[in-house]
Amino acid sequence: MDGLSAALTELGALGLFCAYLVWSHREMQRRLDRLSEEWTTSLEKVEAEHRDAEEVIRNRYDVILERYEATRENIYKDVVKTLDKNNKLLRDVGVRVDEIRRARLGLSPTETDEQLLTWVDDPTDKKK
Repeated sequence: MDGLSAALTELGALGLFCAYLVWSHREMQRRLDRLSEEWTTSLEKVEAEHRDAEEVIRNRYDVILERYEATRENIYKDVVKTLDKNNKLLRDVGVRVDEIRRARLGLSPTETDEQLLTWVDDPTDKKK
């Protein structure tokens, strides 16, 4: 027997109990180290999954935002086209109204008259 075994057996039950406590403490420490390592690994896995999920959400958000911007831009272009078209139509209507007024007032296309600035249903009507 070596010196440690001899000392533990000489101390009797107390020596054996002391050896058990040392052994138990070492085993418990190994177990805690293993659990700590597993917990750290699990935590890293959860963080990686969270990062991946966040990346998917960001990509989806970017796609939605791009689609929104494209839709908004298309609507803006359509509104501008419609406004330009309506502006041209209004100018054409104004020209046509002036032609009708000139014809009704008996003015030539090159003549101007202050009556063209205000609408008069009947030029002979003096009520205003």
